[in-house]
Formats: sequence, C-alpha cells, structure tokens
Amino acid sequence: MEKMEKVVIGKDVKALLSVIDKDEPRIHFRGVLIDGENVWATDTKILARIKLQEIDKEEIPASIKTGADTGKVWIYADSLNRALSNIPKKPALPMIQNNIYLNKENGKIELQTIDQNMVPATVQEPTSESNAENFPDCNTILDTSKDTEKTEMIFGGQIILQLAEMVKTFKNKNKFTRIVMKLDTPERAVNFQVKQNDKVLVDGCFMLCKSEEKEEEK
Repeated sequence: MEKMEKVVIGKDVKALLSVIDKDEPRIHFRGVLIDGENVWATDTKILARIKLQEIDKEEIPASIKTGADTGKVWIYADSLNRALSNIPKKPALPMIQNNIYLNKENGKIELQTIDQNMVPATVQEPTSESNAENFPDCNTILDTSKDTEKTEMIFGGQIILQLAEMVKTFKNKNKFTRIVMKLDTPERAVNFQVKQNDKVLVDGCFMLCKSEEKEEEK
C-alpha cells in the first residue's frame, strides 16, 4: 500500500478555502485532497493546488507525528480551518510553527500545530476513504506537460480584487454574474498561477463559460 512518510501543510493553504463550496451536495467537494506532493481544492469550476512544505523530518519536533498509511488523504475544509486558527500569529520559529502536520493511521486523522509555547494542538478529523476516491483525478486535469499553445494573460492581483469588488456592488448578484474577457484563441480551461516574483504560490485552472450559456439573473 502506498504511504506518505510525512505530510506538512503550510499556512498558505488558507488560499484554497475560497475555492471550496461548503453547500455543495457532493461531500467530497467540501474538503481538500492531499497526495504526496500537493493539497488540492475544487468546486468543479476552479481547480487549485498548493505544494506541501519541504521540511526534513529530523527538523520536526519529536512530539509531532506526521505521515499517512495511504497515498491520498481527504479532510473537511472546516477541520483545516480550525487547524489554521491554532497557528500562532507571531511564531518564534516560523519554519516549524507556520505548518499543519497531518498524521493518518488506523482510520484516524489528526491535524497538529505547534503553539507559541511549542506545545502541540490537535484537531481530530474523521477519515473518509470514499471522499478521497471520489475526488477528481487532479493530476490528469492539470497535466501542463500536454498543454497546447495558449495565450498568456498576466493580471495584477489588485486588479482581480477590484473586479471582484465591482461584482459585489450589484444588488442582484448571484453565482451566475460573470466577468467577460476576450482572447484571440479562447480555451475551455484556463491555467492560472499566483506568483510573487518567480515563486509560484498557488496554481490551477478554471473553466470558461460557454458563450451560449445565459443564466437568468435573480
């Protein structure tokens, strides 16, 4: 059986929470999937991932257990959010305190963090192998090695926030409110990256709306 020797999730995983639809009737979309390299989130329209933290196991405090007896682990977004709230705001040792350490064994999942006094705090999570299996095959969907030539668009993060604020001002806004952009060679799936300088913080893809789709505004 495939296993993960360690599972260290950086606090930047909070960026994925905005992707998750907690009202989605299919439970496996209400959480994140963790494999040996990434944390994944999707609402079926946006797929995003953040890489797991690279930290030597020897640098992890002995009081922390981390690893998984399976190759994939699924956890609820609410559990992830509770664990994030336990991360100290001013860590003395950011390299180890700005993380969530996941441990899964014998059907039990624990999300541990290290508080300001270097004491572990634990969030227990019910395991669900079926949610992990039902989650989309993310690596296949986001296989950039098979990309056809695409038109690159680069937006400043502030511009995206301003556009979002415009949408929020409309009283009759709903999930069908859209921002339309035009490309010479439109693709059904648009790859995106959130970068600072040359470092990729989050990457993923999102689905474009079909031009003939017209949803009635409520």
